[in-house]
Amino acid sequence: MGGSTRKGTVIPLDSQFPAEEVHKATKLVQDAIAEKNNELHRLQGFLNDNNNLINLVQKLPEQLSHDVPFGKAAFFPGRLIHTNEFK
Repeated sequence: MGGSTRKGTVIPLDSQFPAEEVHKATKLVQDAIAEKNNELHRLQGFLNDNNNLINLVQKLPEQLSHDVPFGKAAFFPGRLIHTNEFK
């Protein structure tokens, strides 16, 4: 078992794949990753919004009314009543 025998040939990858094709493939992968990251951030925002809504719905029955501001152009004081009733 003394001699070294070759079992294959080493071929450089750059001879198999042109640099332009490698750059195109790299860009496609990076674009796909960016798209999935954007979708993940959107879904995380959706999850946060739903968690906030769940917390609000759980806290509403603790009080019968809540003081809140109303209006878009000029705010004026208002009151939500019967907030312990959820339909």
